Amino acid sequence: MNQELENFFYRASHDLKQPIRNTKMFADILRKHLAGKECLDDDSKEYLGFIMDSTQKLETLVLDLIEYSSINNETTRHSKINMNTILEVILFNLSRNKEVDQLEFEIKELPAIEANSDKIKSLLNKLFSNSIKFRKPNQLLKILVACEEMEGEWKFSVEDNGIGIGQDQLQDVFIPFKKSHSHTDIKGSGLGLSSCKKIIDLHQGKIWLESKLGEGTTVYFTIKKQLLGVDLETEKINATSVGQTI
Repeated sequence: MNQELENFFYRASHDLKQPIRNTKMFADILRKHLAGKECLDDDSKEYLGFIMDSTQKLETLVLDLIEYSSINNETTRHSKINMNTILEVILFNLSRNKEVDQLEFEIKELPAIEANSDKIKSLLNKLFSNSIKFRKPNQLLKILVACEEMEGEWKFSVEDNGIGIGQDQLQDVFIPFKKSHSHTDIKGSGLGLSSCKKIIDLHQGKIWLESKLGEGTTVYFTIKKQLLGVDLETEKINATSVGQTI
């Protein structure tokens, strides 16, 4: 039933993409057309702004829903990947994003693991995105990424000094579309952590949060050293330490 429902969401979301983009495009054309004729009053500008903002939110939701519903549908190929190299790519992309204020990353030495490279990149990007969304205003955001070797698995952690999450909300953070009630003004579809959990489930691991309101959040996730029923594709890469401030 869950698989059928996800397949339905995937197909329906794909069908919704074009009408949403058309609405967004023609609303923008209308705004520019009427602005050139100088016939837009303040109320009209506000109404068109509401349309543009709503279609943008809807487009984001549909794209996130497509990604969420396709995680289990895609063929998952695993290989030996260097986690430090993965993080170097992510940090480079973040450094080019002009909308992201200064961040300070501390990356402990990380191992090479058996995993799907694209999905691990998506996982880390979502965790970093959450840290950026829920950072403290007017304060340098610090993110620490570390790993502990356990028996039969790797235990990773992504720690930040953001605004944190209340203890009463921690148990619901992985429920799709569930948002923190105290931060409803922060943009997002509510599918980020749900997608992270699906990715970790595919890697036969677990994911959980520890947080204190006002003090920051640490996300933990585990990945088995040897995934059951998985064929590896590439050779092992030696791990090196990484550190960077954006």
